Amino acid sequence: MGPGCVYSPAGEPALVSAAASLLACILVHNSAALSRLYLTGVFLFGLAYCGSNLTELAALFKAAHLVQAFRGPAEVTAGLPLVQRSYLGALLPESLLHMLESYGPGVFAAALSGDHNTPEVIWTAAMRQSRLLPAMLQHLGDFAHRLAQHCHAAYEYTPPPPMTWPELADEIWCHRYYLKNLCDEDTFRGWPVVDHIPLLQALMEQWRAELGRQPLAMSEAQACQTLGIAAGPGGVVSEDDMRRAYRALARRYHPDKNPSPEARAKFLQIQKAYERLQAGAAGGQGPQAWRLLLMLRAQCILFRRYPAVLAPFKYAGYPQLLEVLRSITQQTSGAPAATRGSAPDSAAAAGIAAAGQPGAAAAAGAQHFLSGDAVEQVLAAIELCWLTCVVSKRNAEELMRSGGLPLLAGLLSRCVGILSLDVAPTAAPAVITTHALRTLAGLAAVPAAQKEIEQHTQLLADIIKCCALLRAPAAVDAALVAICHLSASAHLQHMLLEAGSLPYLVPLLLEYDVTLSPEVSAGLQLPFSPSSAAISTADADSLFESSFRMLDSALVRPNMQEARSQHALLAAQALGRLAGVLQEPYQTPANPAATSALSAVLTQSLAARLSEPDPRPLLICLNSSLETAQVIWNSSMREELSKALAAQRSHGSDLAALQSFTYSSLAGELQVGGVFVRVFNQRGRSGASASNATVTAATAATGAATAAGAAVAAASAPGGPLSGGARASAATAAAAGAIASPSAAAAVQPQDPAGFCKALVRYLYERLVERCYRGSELHMLSRSEAVNVLEVLQALNNLLEAEPRLLGLLSSKSALSPMVACIAPAASSYPPLYERTANGAAGRRTDAASGHSGVMSAAQASSQGEVDDSSSKAEPAADAAQLADTAEQLANLGLQLLARAIANAAVQEALVDESLLRQLYWLAVQPPSSRVLVGALGLLRRLTGSPLAALVAGYQGGAVLLLSVLLHSGSWAWPGADAATAAAEGAPARASAADVLSQLIAQPTHGPRVKMILGKLLPPGLVAAVAEGPPEAVLSALGQNMENPECMWDARMAAQASAEVSQLAAAIRKQHAGRSYDWSPAANYQLEYDNLRGEIYVGGVYVRLFLKNPK
Repeated sequence: MGPGCVYSPAGEPALVSAAASLLACILVHNSAALSRLYLTGVFLFGLAYCGSNLTELAALFKAAHLVQAFRGPAEVTAGLPLVQRSYLGALLPESLLHMLESYGPGVFAAALSGDHNTPEVIWTAAMRQSRLLPAMLQHLGDFAHRLAQHCHAAYEYTPPPPMTWPELADEIWCHRYYLKNLCDEDTFRGWPVVDHIPLLQALMEQWRAELGRQPLAMSEAQACQTLGIAAGPGGVVSEDDMRRAYRALARRYHPDKNPSPEARAKFLQIQKAYERLQAGAAGGQGPQAWRLLLMLRAQCILFRRYPAVLAPFKYAGYPQLLEVLRSITQQTSGAPAATRGSAPDSAAAAGIAAAGQPGAAAAAGAQHFLSGDAVEQVLAAIELCWLTCVVSKRNAEELMRSGGLPLLAGLLSRCVGILSLDVAPTAAPAVITTHALRTLAGLAAVPAAQKEIEQHTQLLADIIKCCALLRAPAAVDAALVAICHLSASAHLQHMLLEAGSLPYLVPLLLEYDVTLSPEVSAGLQLPFSPSSAAISTADADSLFESSFRMLDSALVRPNMQEARSQHALLAAQALGRLAGVLQEPYQTPANPAATSALSAVLTQSLAARLSEPDPRPLLICLNSSLETAQVIWNSSMREELSKALAAQRSHGSDLAALQSFTYSSLAGELQVGGVFVRVFNQRGRSGASASNATVTAATAATGAATAAGAAVAAASAPGGPLSGGARASAATAAAAGAIASPSAAAAVQPQDPAGFCKALVRYLYERLVERCYRGSELHMLSRSEAVNVLEVLQALNNLLEAEPRLLGLLSSKSALSPMVACIAPAASSYPPLYERTANGAAGRRTDAASGHSGVMSAAQASSQGEVDDSSSKAEPAADAAQLADTAEQLANLGLQLLARAIANAAVQEALVDESLLRQLYWLAVQPPSSRVLVGALGLLRRLTGSPLAALVAGYQGGAVLLLSVLLHSGSWAWPGADAATAAAEGAPARASAADVLSQLIAQPTHGPRVKMILGKLLPPGLVAAVAEGPPEAVLSALGQNMENPECMWDARMAAQASAEVSQLAAAIRKQHAGRSYDWSPAANYQLEYDNLRGEIYVGGVYVRLFLKNPK
């Protein structure tokens, strides 16, 4: 039994299997015979076998195909490719050889006898039955007939011509995959790839070989001449003719048949001629575009699917990759820049230098550089650029060193020149723009590349303009990530601002969809959020890679609302990095210019929230209508902002105009310490009542995002109560409600109560203490400033009511001085301001925070002329009524604040001094209103524990001023008072005066002096009643006619005392106005009452009356 038994024309499967097994057993230990097994024709016989029992044949092939000496001993080396090392390489597709080597004889046998069309093997029954078997039978010729006649017939070996497979004509085998099938992601999506690094290396080798391939030196005519055949009709040579000629010449010149050196050289010529005719017309040329395209796409698949595996290895194909882009763009460069209005920078232009003359653009007409057949190569090459660049920082650095930045800048510039804002995301220019932006985003993260980008002003402008391609969401994502990375450089921050980034970025914030469900909202990516990265600042590579994970997204998004919401998140982070307000590890240099502009266009409170790690709560605010102490934002403001930014995009960016931008709806709003004072005052009391706890806006907004999403999801569900426009309105309302008032306290309380308190005090200090000279020059405030001061005072009062712990911040004289200055205009003016008003002057406003017109900026009654206010333009002079009204409101609010502040012991200690006490006594003698009088007396009552209060009362006439209140009768002097209401208005004040006098008399140090002064003005019995109290008993005694041993008093005595005390009080006040404060009654002074003449008062009783009624 010999090798011929394998060739069984009779089709004896058992005989074939047995012969193959026997040969394998015999030759396994005979390497010399095994290496020359091919000369017996056993491989040809096995391939010519048409049966399906191929396992034993496959085992024989496995043992022998790589050790055949068919190329001579010198050429049998392990370094050659498998197809060259295997004797079967010229007869079978390389995928079958791979099956034999990698998976074993069983898999090979199944593949050879089956139908397969996958990335790993392409082989069908038709290929075997129609091509392989006929070719083998034709090559073996009449050997089958001779063998049948004589079983010992020997086969005369003739080298077979290499097989060609039309089914694989447009395929490339690389390492272990067919590239066309591998790249067919519609059919073989997610096909598992192994040996990633070897496959990439094989792709790189084949790519370099293809790029370096030169046209074959032998022409088709020379090949035909070498083989001794003639071309048929149309110059086509049939495959049968080629094989026949090859077989005939191989019998004569194959080294195994003819060992002479001349025969060997001749056989090599025959092989080259056969390969040339097999290659055809296209194969005889240089690099083939379709082959390059498959290699590029295969690399894209590797880097897209397995970035983590490839990240440790530096990509070495950038020179070839950039050469592909350069060669293609040079073929048609010249037209696009003319369509733009500004040419790319010189470096970018050098990257894609035009091949023609300056007139080439006009000659090109409507064509652009993507109008040819090379667009697919451009798409694959630019995609591979970004996929490799963002895998690792070392790749980005290598791309930059290879000269990729100028080329990419020029390519982007040309694409932007032909793009419309509504371009489809799958259009070739849009796809190339997207991948170019993604690559540039990777380069922008490299510090060395940032330095080079500084030379490309047009590149920055192009990146910014791509933020407006809202129908191409992937391009917008990439542009925003690029801006985020570029903002790491202070110089590039400035260049981005000058290039007009804000008019393009800020509108994206207004695209966030507040109706997104919580699940969808949580799925949006935040590449520059520490919470999403969860990595340390030391891990620079991880930071680099994490910021690009979101870029590997589909070009077409099924949910545009979700895509635009993603844009809004990225735009918020880009603005945060542009302004330098994000926290580590994504902190960038602070940029005051950007911060100023953003504070203007977003309002100060909303712009400050760009520093938050999660911008979603901010975006919900920006796309809702709400009014809280920190935020005022509504649809009219959004519309006003959108129009202003659209004008800047159309006519050029003006950073200064953005920095000075103001909203018409906020023109009358006062904001102090980031809080809108009007809103805080309107809602302060309800917020304070709800909770004294401080709820920050960030915490409230985070909860609101979830609450709003849940509310909208429920309302918008199928069968829900809302649909269409009502659903959107409800979504906005739900979001606004959730953000604006998750609780009453949260809506009102500032984020930083202590900071807000300090800001309010600072505001008051600058206007009341510094500008108005501690309140003495109230006319220095304009009308609008006076209104603002009143609102700030009310806000401070509301804040201290809600946050009593802040009282400790007022424990210094400088912090208290604005509140003390509030009472100065009403207390220190002599004569009182209200006396300067004409009869019938306008009544004062009774609510301190209702927005009265306030005071103008001309002067007091003496008409000192115009003075400049903070607006540098004087307003008309204010009349005395306005001045008096403002002074009354200031005094009322100042007294409220001081009364609240002295609950803190440290504040009370810092507050009490003679000047303040004198002003409180002055308010008693010349009060501008009943509430100011009651407030002054109430504050004085709480300060009577200080010896200074009794000192001023006893030695500076304060006791007389208080007594004038206690004995007052008739109408009060303040505006609007009349006799009908005098008793009701005066009763609380008179009671308070009696209480204060009682406390002053009880003061051990100076109380006796106060009592002595009262004794000179009142009958002894009343002085004792005042000292003993309570106030109700004192008022009752003063209102009765009494004649008993303890007290004598009637209406005549009351009128006499009131008149005398009033005169003394007026004299004392006039003396104080002259800055002379010490006062004492004459040594022999005593008010003489006619009813008491001749009465003797001893031991607390009138002797005459006691004797009259001893009981």
